[in-house]
Amino acid sequence: MREKLYTSAGFYYSSYFRINVDTNDAFLNFDESLSELGAAIFFHEYIHFLQDITTTHGLFNIASEVDFIKFFNSKLQKDGVNSINVPLVTSIEDGNTHVNMEMKKIFIGAGEHKNFDQDYIINNELYNLTINGVIWTFTKEFIQVGNEREGGFKYYFGSYCICEGMAYEMEQLLYPNVILPNPTKLPYSAPRLVADKLYPIFSKNTENLIALCDASLMYNDPGMVFCLILRQMNATGYYPQSPEEIYDYVFNVIEFEFQKIKKPLELFYYAGHIVNSQLSDYFRSNIYKSNNLWIARTISASQNFRTQRPSFMLDIVRNGDIRNNIFFKAVKGKIGTPIIVNNNNEMFFENVLNGFGVEIEPQYFWVFSQIRELITRQWNDLGRINLCGLKDYCDKGNEENPFTDIRCRNEPWSRSNDENNDLCNFGATWKSWALQGKSLTNE
Repeated sequence: MREKLYTSAGFYYSSYFRINVDTNDAFLNFDESLSELGAAIFFHEYIHFLQDITTTHGLFNIASEVDFIKFFNSKLQKDGVNSINVPLVTSIEDGNTHVNMEMKKIFIGAGEHKNFDQDYIINNELYNLTINGVIWTFTKEFIQVGNEREGGFKYYFGSYCICEGMAYEMEQLLYPNVILPNPTKLPYSAPRLVADKLYPIFSKNTENLIALCDASLMYNDPGMVFCLILRQMNATGYYPQSPEEIYDYVFNVIEFEFQKIKKPLELFYYAGHIVNSQLSDYFRSNIYKSNNLWIARTISASQNFRTQRPSFMLDIVRNGDIRNNIFFKAVKGKIGTPIIVNNNNEMFFENVLNGFGVEIEPQYFWVFSQIRELITRQWNDLGRINLCGLKDYCDKGNEENPFTDIRCRNEPWSRSNDENNDLCNFGATWKSWALQGKSLTNE
């Protein structure tokens, strides 16, 4: 899972619509009241949010995450099962859920932060995956740095590199050197490093890199698409007259067929339909208020932007600082924001539906991400004291009459046993998923 996409000053929790920013800024107004550092951090992470909901790859990632959570629920909901030991991993017996998770590993590629000062080459290898008795062959692109026997390494180039590289290039165009420079070349410089080897003149225009990253994310396997396009451009001597041309070039060159769908935008709409359907399973209980309406409208707005102006990412970056960027304000006004959490554990959220009195409960995506972490990782590696990462947020403003207790640290699922009026977000979710009285162990 591409769990977190992050700079040295913030992160975006992929597929779970949450930005954490290492700043005390209040994200109420995106104007001069917002510090330059706060604007730069938010902008980088907001690009990751857009990559999630305005690209085919991002939407299919969300769908597979929901599928995995449903898989977990089905395991723990069984009669006679009172607890599950985690981390939970899938096996071939788990059918499509297992296949989806294995394919995600291929498509996402490497994500570890690395630096190097050796020479490198771009290469690929074939990888076979058995799906329902049929062997599927995938091409895995990688950056080979030096000789592995002498400290070199192989770094797989997939969507993680593309997402971080694209956000980094856009951030540097708007806010050069505002965020403390990251000392690692990978994954942030990966798209540029690949382009410099496969088609050296391509990256002289940074907007070319941004456009190719963005267009590649309109497919399930962005790393393969990115490299294939560069090789073809170089072999044919094609150089785009404008970055916008790259979208049409990619869409015309890359051929595929999925569920009888052959066109990228049709696949994008199909992915949006799948996500809407999957997420509705999250929000069956009335505790979630109007979250279904929020998600449906957000995906619809994203589809409109992508259809009417496929290169809208370029429009955002060309209009400069988001504090006075008309096009950014238009995108944010239509699509809204994910949850934004600052250093003071204050949460901010913007959506046009708020202005119509629609009760949205976006914090439940934060709960879902916490549960996802608890069931897929060793708890000693979570990097926090409390098993429920919302404890500090819940304590905010309630210091004299704390709403939290020791269970938030050791067994947050047991809060589902509280009376309905006392249920916290975690407890309400656990109860709505029919998991009351069931627990996790991490041995």
